[in-house]
This record gives sequence, structure tokens and C-alpha cells, in this order.
Amino acid sequence: HGCFRFFDGDMHFLKPTLTRLVRSLQSAFPHDRELFFLTTIAARRRMERKWQETPLATVFTVGDEWMALKQRAQAAFVRQAVKLKGLSPWEAFIAFDADTNSRLAPAELYGALRWLQVPELTAEDVVDFFELADHNRDGMIEYAEYMTLMEPPNAAPGTHTLE
Repeated sequence: HGCFRFFDGDMHFLKPTLTRLVRSLQSAFPHDRELFFLTTIAARRRMERKWQETPLATVFTVGDEWMALKQRAQAAFVRQAVKLKGLSPWEAFIAFDADTNSRLAPAELYGALRWLQVPELTAEDVVDFFELADHNRDGMIEYAEYMTLMEPPNAAPGTHTLE
């Protein structure tokens, strides 16, 4: 059902459906998926929406289900580490935002992950995690993107509630 919705140009999916969609499309490169989707919605008369700001962005940034699993594990670790430090998500965001511009740059994310003591952290891990969070692909993580990352795995996208 999720694949049909994707082919129909739908942009809003729950996280479990996104995981199944990535698994179904993993034989195609993310860029090819994006081109197909853009071509499909261009041929239809739909409201102009930015897919980058929807949960569908995951389908165009995650290569396969194993990368999606790794990114979900990283997000779960960060959620738990922030909770163990006794910080609210907002307090953690403020602490991570070293230049106080209300957005996290890759270097700030790296510093945050080191401060949270992510085990065996590599540059590739930081890049993967950054790509998970940066839905609109502008090279920065805004607060809304950060809060999406901090959502529990079974929460509806955009609810911003924590466990």
C-alpha cells in the first residue's frame, strides 16, 4: 500500500511505512528514486509542496534498510543520552548550538555526539547522522528537524513528544 501511495505522489508516511518503502526501493539509487518521484508529481496537478520538508525525504537520502536501521539506532542513542544527562530536547539543542544561530552545523553536531559519548564515533557516522536530520538538505539542522530526530520511533511525524 505504501508503494502505491509513493507512486501516487503522496508525501506523508508514518515511520514504519517509510522503512518498508525504503526496503522496497533499495535496488534503486536514492537519486533515481528522487528523479522518478519528481517526474511523477510534475505530471500531476498537485499542490506545490516541498518534499524535503516531509517524512518522504528519508526515501531520497537513505540507501537501504540497513542504513535506515543504523540511523534509527543513532537517533535512539542520542535521545537516551540527552535524557540521561537530565536535559530537555530544547536545553540540549541550545547546548549543542555553539554559535547561537539556532541551527546546528556539522561541526556542532560532531561536538554534540562527542559530548554525548557516542561509542566508536567516526566521521562517516557524523555524516550519516547529519543526513538523517537535515531533511531540507540546506547543510544545517534547524530546531524543527532536530525535534523530528528526537521523536520516539513510533510517534507520528511532527508530534514532537518524547518518551
